[in-house]
Amino acid sequence: MKLPNYLKKALDTVIAEHPEYATKEGATGMCVVASDELLFMCDEIKGSVIDGYLEGDDTPHHWAVVENICIDLTARQFDEKAPFPKIWKKSLN
Repeated sequence: MKLPNYLKKALDTVIAEHPEYATKEGATGMCVVASDELLFMCDEIKGSVIDGYLEGDDTPHHWAVVENICIDLTARQFDEKAPFPKIWKKSLN
């Protein structure tokens, strides 16, 4: 998925500063911090941190949404095989 330039730059910066988010151990419990840091790095924030629940699990989880693009820097805390970062387009239901 093509990301806006400012978002790609912010994402690359957070990933470079926190490679531990790519591991289960490093991602666990860091979803709020990681999402907030990504949004802070964006010069033109178009979204906000949201929380949700993973399907089949009632554990709260946070990810960032910028311009209807969802970015989960800590998805591996739940699934070690999840993409890093996990990125998807927000559906408008």
